[in-house]
Amino acid sequence: MPFNVPGSVCGDRAVRKTRLHIRQQDRAGFAYVAVLLLLVVVFTMGMGFILRVGAETTATMTRGNTMQAHYLAESAVNHAMWRLLNDPTF
Repeated sequence: MPFNVPGSVCGDRAVRKTRLHIRQQDRAGFAYVAVLLLLVVVFTMGMGFILRVGAETTATMTRGNTMQAHYLAESAVNHAMWRLLNDPTF
């Protein structure tokens, strides 16, 4: 009995196995695409988080430097006023 003759038992099994194999490949391909899309989304969110944290860190450092400069200038003015009032040789 030849193998791929319609109506034969061996031919029907081979066709069913081939169709099942194709469906499994389609599912595997879909899962691969889904995982890739998920990775892209997670990567994008992670990069956004990293960039935002970097910007916040820079803003915090800038604000700290600004506050330090302000208080240093204010203390210099206070020191100069004290010396003008209390040090006759100044």
